[in-house]
Amino acid sequence: MWAHVHTGFLFVGFYWRGISPCLWSISSQIHSLLYFAVFTEFDFSA
Repeated sequence: MWAHVHTGFLFVGFYWRGISPCLWSISSQIHSLLYFAVFTEFDFSA
């Protein structure tokens, strides 16, 4: 499942990067936060 979600993020990321570098930068930060959450098993609902 995560592989599928990650692929979706890459697609959306490249899509937005082609439209707006500013939005790409913001989405990159969000993507990094998601990676941090997954790899550290951080629970946002806590």
